[in-house]
Amino acid sequence: MNPIGRVLVGVDGSPTSLQALRIAHELALRLHRPLVAIRVWDPQNDRRYGVPQELDVTREEAHASLRNAFEEGMGGLPRDVELTCLVVRGEPGPALTRLADQVDDVLVVGRSRHRRANRLFLTGSVDEYCVRHADCAVLTAPAPPLLDAVRGPAALHRWDNLLDA
Repeated sequence: MNPIGRVLVGVDGSPTSLQALRIAHELALRLHRPLVAIRVWDPQNDRRYGVPQELDVTREEAHASLRNAFEEGMGGLPRDVELTCLVVRGEPGPALTRLADQVDDVLVVGRSRHRRANRLFLTGSVDEYCVRHADCAVLTAPAPPLLDAVRGPAALHRWDNLLDA
């Protein structure tokens, strides 16, 4: 157990989770805390594989996905913070809150872009689950600015404006 807490971040390779990874890294630097990057792997929901002997392939893909997230989001593994990379099996929300088990931890997750739709269908999202169930502080990272610029009904028009600038 680390007496000063850790900065934990959920990483799934999406642009929003890469933004969360960058924010978590900056937070770990500023707070002088270790960074724990977590890729939650749920073979139950991975419909590409149906037979048990292929689970090892999926686990390896989860490890590769986490390494790739550091490459895409930060240009490689950071050398300026103590880093732990974990691949855990389970559902993302419960797995992340279970790992962020110290009061002084900070859990960083990407903010769901479908917040309103999730409320309508009562399905929830990982960020909402973590905010409701974590025993530590939870920071929800917004989507990267460029990603926000290309969402919504006028996305193509905004995209054209960005390219013309």
